[in-house]
Amino acid sequence: MKIRTSLMIGFALFTIGIFPSYSVWNLILSYQGESRQMEYVSYIEPHNYILFPASYEVFRVPDYLLRYLVLGVFTSTVGLTIAVSHLLKRLVQSENP
Repeated sequence: MKIRTSLMIGFALFTIGIFPSYSVWNLILSYQGESRQMEYVSYIEPHNYILFPASYEVFRVPDYLLRYLVLGVFTSTVGLTIAVSHLLKRLVQSENP
């Protein structure tokens, strides 16, 4: 069975990106910080109250956690795009001989 390089690279980047994004997301959710600083964001102008609440609680987390989260999501998205594009290309080629 012949393994394509782009498929291997795509799945490798996907798995490399999933691990840090999952780990950092758990760190963000469990971050205690210094006295658990919270900010309340509320809306002044009228909006759809059925879909969106009138106020949110926003926890402050360090910037490096958000940077690692964005980097992990970006890496996994690029890997998934490479793998899916290769699989779709093989699917189209198999339907049109």
